[in-house]
Amino acid sequence: MFKIIPNKKNIGAELVCDLNKINNSSLKKIKSALSKYGMIYFRNQKLSSDHYVKFAKKFGKLFKRKFKNEKCIFSSEGPISVTRLEREKEKGKKTKELISKHKLIRKINSKYTLYCSPGHFIRFNNSKIDKKFKTYLFKHQLKKSFQYSLEWEKNQLAIWDNRSMLHQATAFKGNRIMHRITVQ
Repeated sequence: MFKIIPNKKNIGAELVCDLNKINNSSLKKIKSALSKYGMIYFRNQKLSSDHYVKFAKKFGKLFKRKFKNEKCIFSSEGPISVTRLEREKEKGKKTKELISKHKLIRKINSKYTLYCSPGHFIRFNNSKIDKKFKTYLFKHQLKKSFQYSLEWEKNQLAIWDNRSMLHQATAFKGNRIMHRITVQ
């Protein structure tokens, strides 16, 4: 079944079909409807990521932002430097700010990962990248589907790969003694 339902004043239209099963004739109708109404939409589609990309390619070559070699600037005085500042106050001495530049995307053990800590991020090296993209990246990284919360227990050991995992301390009562080892 293929149906076009124009919206009021012929601005936009709903197209009723299963995008997983469209043929060349349906594709021509979809492109024609897009041209005629300026905006089209499809309800109740169950597209896998692969099907979504395959469908998008039917409209032309996909634009790919190339961030593989993009670099970001990070600082030890970034948004989460509160803990460091508290330790400096306790010890009565200030440490030097550390600035580093890293690739935004890294390949670690055959997986690609965003290497962009919201806690230390200062800016993109390429000034043409806008702040909206930074917001998008951070929101993506902090999705609930990517989170795990570990409940600390006495004498517990946790290991994480700082290159591909964000971590955040949670509120607690009492004294927590933490020994941190960084491996290069």
